Amino acid sequence: MKDNLPGQVLYLVLAVLVMAGATAIYIGVNAGAGPRDSLMIAVARATGLSVRVARAGIEIAVVTSGWLLGGPVGIGTLAFALAIGPAVQTAFRIFKVGPQHAAH
Repeated sequence: MKDNLPGQVLYLVLAVLVMAGATAIYIGVNAGAGPRDSLMIAVARATGLSVRVARAGIEIAVVTSGWLLGGPVGIGTLAFALAIGPAVQTAFRIFKVGPQHAAH
């Protein structure tokens, strides 16, 4: 597997871009959000942090928890954890959508 590093990097970048785009689309059209996405939105709203910082913080906490429980952490895992937040925030901007605010 290690003999095709350029291919692996390409797939990692594509995965981040596809996931960020899909996340922005389904959150932006209010189609529901998964647990991490809901937490990302809640953290961003409650703290005033940007989506990129909120999501990166969540992902880093999840990676750290997994590592502390004995799971493997590779460079791809770390790269994804750091890249997905900025990518989601950029996808919100590109698609001109964002998390819907709860009705009061």
